Amino acid sequence: MRWLLVPITLALAACGQSLSPSAHLDPDVAPVTSGSWYKPAVATLWQIQLSGTINTGYAVDVYDVDLFDTPAAVFTTLHGASKKILCYFSAGSAEDWRDDYSDFLSTSLGKDLEGWPGEKWVDVRSQNVLDVTLARLDKAVSRGCDGVDPDNVNGYTNDTGFSLTATDQ
Repeated sequence: MRWLLVPITLALAACGQSLSPSAHLDPDVAPVTSGSWYKPAVATLWQIQLSGTINTGYAVDVYDVDLFDTPAAVFTTLHGASKKILCYFSAGSAEDWRDDYSDFLSTSLGKDLEGWPGEKWVDVRSQNVLDVTLARLDKAVSRGCDGVDPDNVNGYTNDTGFSLTATDQ
């Protein structure tokens, strides 16, 4: 499994962890050296589609799709066409429509995200949030994601209900 360096680093930073180029999440997977990381070129074409039926027919190099909702067949189709897949998930909030929402402790849940009913900011400093986030990264590995797209990693700039700092986030 090769991960996009920037997205995975952001995801781990959001949960208080760091990732060196030789680090890996699964002890049964050999570490990836810095020279073998997939790094998209500046002119790389992307398609971001987080809902609905994924249109796999675009002439792009990378698809950004929802970690939870994208059918396995889409992964098969895109990888069969040599496309890279980023998997979107929220690293700074909890969405009550996700199957892991009940894994968040009530003490980890903050204020509602404005404009997003059913979604709450999380306390990114908590071990509970770290555990859920790491499980999401494991899910990304098991689903075949080539990288992740962690969202809502700007809690420190919002009224989350927690006193978060940029360092915390």
